[in-house]
Amino acid sequence: MAKPALEPAAPYENLHLVARDYLDRLRQSLDAMQQPDDPNLRWRKVHTMAQVNARLAQAGELLDKLNPTTK
Repeated sequence: MAKPALEPAAPYENLHLVARDYLDRLRQSLDAMQQPDDPNLRWRKVHTMAQVNARLAQAGELLDKLNPTTK
């Protein structure tokens, strides 16, 4: 019995929607974070934000590879 041919459109659309959901959650998390003027802010939070930024930069690089016309 032959397997049905799968087209990439449906899984791609689903993954695109999932990525947008992650972006929304990231925005909400960033908005809920400690503010820079909070006297209880510690260097640990700065380090964590640096890690987040590095990983977001990597994600951006991956997206650029998928869409080489984006700059």
